[in-house]
Amino acid sequence: MQQVEPLTETKPPRIVWSQTEERLAIHIITSSATRCHFYPRHLILTSIVSPCTKYILQFYNDIDHQPLKLCTKHDQWQMIFLLKEQKTHWPRLFKEEENESLIDIVYDRDYQSDLEEEEEATADDDELIDFDKVLSSHGNKTGLEM
Repeated sequence: MQQVEPLTETKPPRIVWSQTEERLAIHIITSSATRCHFYPRHLILTSIVSPCTKYILQFYNDIDHQPLKLCTKHDQWQMIFLLKEQKTHWPRLFKEEENESLIDIVYDRDYQSDLEEEEEATADDDELIDFDKVLSSHGNKTGLEM
């Protein structure tokens, strides 16, 4: 008779918000496989193990026509790249009150060399999903257009 291990409780995601003068990277580190749903003003992280567990991250209204690309390395590791356009501000992130204590957001400003390495490693656009194209093809406004 096989013994079934109990499901372990999933830990809240850890968000590492890293930026340089020209580039912003958001690392989403989770304890289990997580779906990421992107919308113009927020993204929703949903645990695959327990779909009722959701974390909502909302952006301030500073995002203007920013291209949004997602690169998934493993089930438990995802990275979002936001590339800065001229005359725009970096988007800032805030949390829903209900998730205030559940999500660990770390702002890392000394991340220049790691970001450059990631940029080189993900230079192949075939590995990235261009959400501007996806949203536009469904009749919506471009990726992060307000």
